[in-house]
Amino acid sequence: MTSPLSLTAGDSDTSPVLVPAPAIIQSNAFATVPLGAQARFPWKYACDTVPQIQLFVDLLDDQMIQALFATTFPNCTYTKATFYKHHATYWAAIKNSGNKVERAVNAGYSPAGQWNTLLAEIKANAVSLTGSNGLVASQTRM
Repeated sequence: MTSPLSLTAGDSDTSPVLVPAPAIIQSNAFATVPLGAQARFPWKYACDTVPQIQLFVDLLDDQMIQALFATTFPNCTYTKATFYKHHATYWAAIKNSGNKVERAVNAGYSPAGQWNTLLAEIKANAVSLTGSNGLVASQTRM
């Protein structure tokens, strides 16, 4: 799919230039958000959020992240702290308990598939790995 884009500058060629149209990622998140309304990030269900947040895996530049965020999570406001909190939690889950992410995604649009349910499980898993003092059991002194 292409869209026409006219560029005019001085005596240069004024014929339309065809550029690829931006990819639009469809999600169930729009089913409950009225047209033109603001959506919230992260989306309610892991099956909607996880495939999109995976696109940010190798990005480190905040400007690139903001640009991708605008197209990946349309109608959502980018808040750096909120994005990084959820991105870091997602990475912790993949690294330490990827099966929890897979279970949440496979649970679809059910209570077990809610993003917040997944976050609570990830946080509980992190506490059990580190203990109440925040240190991994193998790092504690004897």
